[in-house]
Amino acid sequence: MPSLAKCLNVSDLRAAAKRKLPRGLFEYIDRGVEDEISMRGNIAAFDDILLQPRVVRDVAQRNLTVDLFGVQSRLPMVVAPTGSAGLLWFDGEIALAQAARDFGIPFTLSTGSITSIERIGAEAGGRLWFQLYVVPEWSHTEKLIGRAKAAGFEALVVTVDSITDTNREYNERNGFTVPMRMTRQNVLDCALHPSWSFSVLLRYIATTGMPRFSNMPTSAEATLSSAKKVVFPKSQSITDRCTKYCLVR
Repeated sequence: MPSLAKCLNVSDLRAAAKRKLPRGLFEYIDRGVEDEISMRGNIAAFDDILLQPRVVRDVAQRNLTVDLFGVQSRLPMVVAPTGSAGLLWFDGEIALAQAARDFGIPFTLSTGSITSIERIGAEAGGRLWFQLYVVPEWSHTEKLIGRAKAAGFEALVVTVDSITDTNREYNERNGFTVPMRMTRQNVLDCALHPSWSFSVLLRYIATTGMPRFSNMPTSAEATLSSAKKVVFPKSQSITDRCTKYCLVR
């Protein structure tokens, strides 16, 4: 995998990730669900945004700072939640949070993260948001909110489109499911990506054991190969139970 310093744009980063990661992991972060119509629409929408150049202007003092909920952010950006980001890089969620801190923007931790809420709060610093899945056990949802608040997270980003299951057909084929299926195909895939296998998977196993979902309900807070798939409730109403701010995602 080339040095990140040699990646000059997002396309370079995508190509580097595709070379380093097993197929199941790469497709999980690179692709959408069903026929990927919404994903293609999102990309097209950004392509339609044009920047209007303004010339003969004094640009010596450039400032991209914006106000996000009463707090200054150095850039008009937020690191969005990505489930299992800790599998893409050893302690990947901590690295993302620390990078966001260094750039002065918020970081959003996913409920489906490998790293616990408490560890992110203790080691990352900066502005921390928590993406919340409402799970069937309301007591666990309340516990998650309390943990996030105690760890210094300032906002909840509530995902409300989880009442129906996601249909990632490619992950069903490549075995990157919950629980993860060990097949000849994905075992071979890991063997063909030794850099990831040694620097991420085996490093976890050697230090903390098989990676697990650290913030999911007890039934799902197990290793990747034994975790149970969470069935989300069909009714959700929690906007009155927030930390400081509540965003609907």
